[in-house]
Amino acid sequence: MENVGTFASPGSGEDGGSEITILEVHHVGRMRYILSSDVSGKVRVFRENGTVYGSVVPTSRPLAFLKQRLLFLTESGAGSLDLRNMRVRESECEGLNHSLAKNYVFDATERSKAYGITSEGDLIHVLLLGDIVNFKCRVRSKRKFDMEEPLVFQAIKGFLLIVNQEKVFVYNVSSSIMLVGLVALGCFSLLVSTRSNRRSLIIR
Repeated sequence: MENVGTFASPGSGEDGGSEITILEVHHVGRMRYILSSDVSGKVRVFRENGTVYGSVVPTSRPLAFLKQRLLFLTESGAGSLDLRNMRVRESECEGLNHSLAKNYVFDATERSKAYGITSEGDLIHVLLLGDIVNFKCRVRSKRKFDMEEPLVFQAIKGFLLIVNQEKVFVYNVSSSIMLVGLVALGCFSLLVSTRSNRRSLIIR
C-alpha cells in the first residue's frame, strides 16, 4: 500500500461530510487524477498530491465512470466531464424511458458496455459511446429482474455478479443465462455450464 499523503478538505459546507459513493483513479494524458462522487452527486477531482483540482455538480447523480474517458452514467442518463474547464455535459439515455437507474457497472472487457438495475426492477444492458464532446447512451436490452437493493453489483470477465442479503445471481452476459445460488456461511460456490466450457465460480 502506498501512502500518497493527506487529501485537501473540500470545504466545511453542508456537503463536506457526505458519504462517498465513487472513488477512482483516472489517467488523463500523463497525469493521474482522483475522482470522487458523493450521495448528493457532487464530483470532486483531486491531483495526485491530494490537492483539489476542482468540483462540479451534475444535474443527475453519477453512478459509474468509464475509465480514462471521463464519461459517466447517471441515474437518468449519461454525462461527460471536461477537466480543462470542469464543465459537465449531460444527456438522456435512449430507451431508458424516464426510468431511474439505481446501479451501474461497466463490462470487464468491453469498456463501452454497461449493465444496470432500474427503479422499476429491470436489468438493462447499456452502450455508452463517443468522447467528452460527442457521446451517446443507448439501452440495448431490458429484462425484468425483481430483487431487493443489491449489496454487490460487479462485472467479471464473461459474467455479471449480483448479490443481495440472501442470493447470488450470476448472469452470463454472452449467452443471457441467469443462475441463482444461496448465500450461506459467508461462502458461495457455483458451477457455471455453457455450451463451450464449464467454469467454477467460488466467492468467499
